[in-house]
Amino acid sequence: MVSLLYCHLYDHEPKKLTSSQNISLKFEYFFVRKVMLIKYSMAYVIFPGGFGTFDELFEELTLMQTGKVYRFPIILYYTPFWQPLLDYMKSTMVEYGVIDEEDIELMKHADAPEEVVQIVLREAKDKLKLLKKEDPLNPLVEKLDKILKDV
Repeated sequence: MVSLLYCHLYDHEPKKLTSSQNISLKFEYFFVRKVMLIKYSMAYVIFPGGFGTFDELFEELTLMQTGKVYRFPIILYYTPFWQPLLDYMKSTMVEYGVIDEEDIELMKHADAPEEVVQIVLREAKDKLKLLKKEDPLNPLVEKLDKILKDV
Protein backbone atom coordinates (compact mmCIF):
# COMPACT_ATOMS: atom_id res chain seq x y z
CA MET A 1 0.00 0.00 0.00
CA VAL A 2 1.22 3.49 -0.83
CA SER A 3 0.34 6.67 1.02
CA LEU A 4 0.56 9.99 -0.84
CA LEU A 5 1.07 12.92 1.52
CA TYR A 6 0.82 16.64 0.92
CA CYS A 7 3.08 18.66 3.20
CA HIS A 8 2.06 22.05 4.53
CA LEU A 9 3.16 24.13 7.49
CA TYR A 10 1.08 22.22 10.04
CA ASP A 11 2.07 18.70 9.02
CA HIS A 12 3.98 16.40 11.27
CA GLU A 13 5.91 13.35 10.22
CA PRO A 14 3.73 10.92 8.27
CA LYS A 15 2.04 8.21 10.29
CA LYS A 16 1.66 4.69 9.01
CA LEU A 17 -2.04 4.17 8.36
CA THR A 18 -1.91 0.38 8.35
CA SER A 19 0.68 -2.32 8.88
CA SER A 20 0.55 -3.09 5.14
CA GLN A 21 1.58 0.43 4.11
CA ASN A 22 5.16 0.12 2.91
CA ILE A 23 5.72 3.35 0.94
CA SER A 24 5.03 7.00 1.75
CA LEU A 25 5.52 9.69 -0.85
CA LYS A 26 5.61 13.37 0.11
CA PHE A 27 4.57 16.14 -2.27
CA GLU A 28 5.29 19.82 -1.89
CA TYR A 29 2.47 20.87 -4.22
CA PHE A 30 -1.10 19.74 -3.69
CA PHE A 31 -1.88 19.62 -7.43
CA VAL A 32 0.95 17.16 -8.15
CA ARG A 33 -0.31 14.85 -5.42
CA LYS A 34 -3.84 14.89 -6.85
CA VAL A 35 -2.59 14.10 -10.35
CA MET A 36 -0.55 11.17 -9.05
CA LEU A 37 -3.47 9.93 -7.00
CA ILE A 38 -5.92 9.97 -9.90
CA LYS A 39 -3.58 8.86 -12.67
CA TYR A 40 -2.06 5.79 -11.04
CA SER A 41 -4.80 4.48 -8.76
CA MET A 42 -6.53 1.13 -9.21
CA ALA A 43 -8.71 1.84 -6.18
CA TYR A 44 -9.21 4.49 -3.51
CA VAL A 45 -9.42 3.41 0.08
CA ILE A 46 -10.71 6.40 1.99
CA PHE A 47 -10.06 6.38 5.73
CA PRO A 48 -11.92 8.61 8.19
CA GLY A 49 -10.60 12.13 7.97
CA GLY A 50 -11.33 15.81 7.74
CA PHE A 51 -12.03 18.34 5.02
CA GLY A 52 -9.09 17.26 2.84
CA THR A 53 -10.34 13.68 2.87
CA PHE A 54 -13.85 14.80 1.95
CA ASP A 55 -12.44 17.05 -0.80
CA GLU A 56 -10.63 14.13 -2.40
CA LEU A 57 -13.60 11.79 -2.04
CA PHE A 58 -16.02 14.24 -3.65
CA GLU A 59 -13.57 15.27 -6.36
CA GLU A 60 -13.07 11.65 -7.43
CA LEU A 61 -16.81 10.96 -7.28
CA THR A 62 -17.42 14.01 -9.48
CA LEU A 63 -14.78 12.94 -12.02
CA MET A 64 -16.32 9.46 -12.21
CA GLN A 65 -19.89 10.74 -12.31
CA THR A 66 -19.07 13.05 -15.22
CA GLY A 67 -17.03 10.42 -17.10
CA LYS A 68 -13.72 12.31 -16.84
CA VAL A 69 -11.88 9.30 -15.36
CA TYR A 70 -12.37 5.56 -15.56
CA ARG A 71 -14.43 4.09 -12.78
CA PHE A 72 -12.61 2.13 -10.15
CA PRO A 73 -13.52 1.19 -6.60
CA ILE A 74 -13.85 3.90 -3.99
CA ILE A 75 -13.82 2.06 -0.69
CA LEU A 76 -14.90 3.84 2.46
CA TYR A 77 -13.06 2.24 5.36
CA TYR A 78 -14.83 2.00 8.73
CA THR A 79 -18.56 2.10 8.06
CA PRO A 80 -19.59 3.74 11.40
CA PHE A 81 -17.71 6.90 10.36
CA TRP A 82 -19.17 7.05 6.83
CA GLN A 83 -22.74 5.85 7.42
CA PRO A 84 -24.13 9.27 8.47
CA LEU A 85 -22.76 10.80 5.25
CA LEU A 86 -24.26 8.01 3.14
CA ASP A 87 -27.59 8.41 4.94
CA TYR A 88 -27.51 12.16 4.24
CA MET A 89 -26.77 11.56 0.57
CA LYS A 90 -29.74 9.20 0.27
CA SER A 91 -32.22 11.20 2.35
CA THR A 92 -31.31 14.68 1.12
CA MET A 93 -29.19 14.76 -2.03
CA VAL A 94 -31.10 12.01 -3.87
CA GLU A 95 -34.39 13.40 -2.54
CA TYR A 96 -33.59 16.87 -3.95
CA GLY A 97 -32.47 15.35 -7.23
CA VAL A 98 -28.91 16.69 -7.14
CA ILE A 99 -27.45 13.16 -7.36
CA ASP A 100 -28.85 9.78 -8.39
CA GLU A 101 -29.00 6.64 -6.27
CA GLU A 102 -26.46 5.12 -8.71
CA ASP A 103 -23.95 7.81 -7.74
CA ILE A 104 -23.94 6.50 -4.17
CA GLU A 105 -23.30 3.02 -5.54
CA LEU A 106 -19.93 4.27 -6.84
CA MET A 107 -18.76 3.80 -3.25
CA LYS A 108 -18.22 0.51 -1.47
CA HIS A 109 -17.56 0.12 2.23
CA ALA A 110 -15.32 -2.16 4.26
CA ASP A 111 -14.46 -2.66 7.90
CA ALA A 112 -11.46 -4.98 7.60
CA PRO A 113 -8.36 -5.04 5.37
CA GLU A 114 -9.43 -8.43 3.96
CA GLU A 115 -12.70 -6.88 2.74
CA VAL A 116 -10.75 -4.15 0.96
CA VAL A 117 -8.55 -6.72 -0.77
CA GLN A 118 -11.58 -8.73 -1.92
CA ILE A 119 -13.28 -5.63 -3.35
CA VAL A 120 -10.14 -4.54 -5.21
CA LEU A 121 -9.50 -8.04 -6.61
CA ARG A 122 -13.11 -8.48 -7.71
CA GLU A 123 -13.10 -5.08 -9.44
CA ALA A 124 -9.71 -5.78 -11.07
CA LYS A 125 -10.97 -9.10 -12.44
CA ASP A 126 -14.10 -7.39 -13.81
CA LYS A 127 -11.97 -4.67 -15.40
CA LEU A 128 -9.67 -7.26 -16.97
CA LYS A 129 -12.62 -9.09 -18.55
CA LEU A 130 -13.97 -5.81 -19.92
CA LEU A 131 -10.60 -4.70 -21.28
CA LYS A 132 -9.97 -8.07 -22.96
CA LYS A 133 -13.29 -7.70 -24.72
CA GLU A 134 -13.26 -3.99 -25.59
CA ASP A 135 -9.57 -3.04 -25.78
CA PRO A 136 -7.37 -6.17 -25.95
CA LEU A 137 -4.26 -4.19 -26.99
CA ASN A 138 -4.40 -1.98 -23.91
CA PRO A 139 -1.11 -2.44 -21.99
CA LEU A 140 -3.12 -2.73 -18.78
CA VAL A 141 -4.48 -6.08 -20.01
CA GLU A 142 -1.05 -7.71 -19.82
CA LYS A 143 -0.27 -6.14 -16.43
CA LEU A 144 -3.57 -7.16 -14.85
CA ASP A 145 -3.33 -10.63 -16.36
CA LYS A 146 0.09 -11.10 -14.76
CA ILE A 147 -0.99 -9.75 -11.37
CA LEU A 148 -4.25 -11.66 -11.18
CA LYS A 149 -2.79 -14.95 -12.42
CA ASP A 150 -1.09 -15.44 -9.04
CA VAL A 151 -4.19 -14.56 -7.01
